Amino acid sequence: MLTSTLPGLTGTIPTLSILFGGKVYIIPKRNSTLKGSQKWKDTMREFVTDTYQYLKEYYKRENSEAGFSADKKLFGCKIAQRREDRINSALFCTGLWHNLFNLNG
Repeated sequence: MLTSTLPGLTGTIPTLSILFGGKVYIIPKRNSTLKGSQKWKDTMREFVTDTYQYLKEYYKRENSEAGFSADKKLFGCKIAQRREDRINSALFCTGLWHNLFNLNG
């Protein structure tokens, strides 16, 4: 993660997502301007023209990220296995534990 240089945005942004064609959803600060790259301008245009759909997608992704963060805190973010079959088994078990912990809500 790199510190953001986009105007009106504080904190960090997922730069790998941007580099590989992903889409970043952010809520601009009140005093945001349109100074910056074309990608920033396109993001602000999308936010202004269809705010409801934009926020719907934003909060869907925010909830997903919160889930990933909770799983990392609970299970750790490293997989100690090196063989591909064991990595897959470890990921499967992590997903299974996640589902079992969240079974009742």
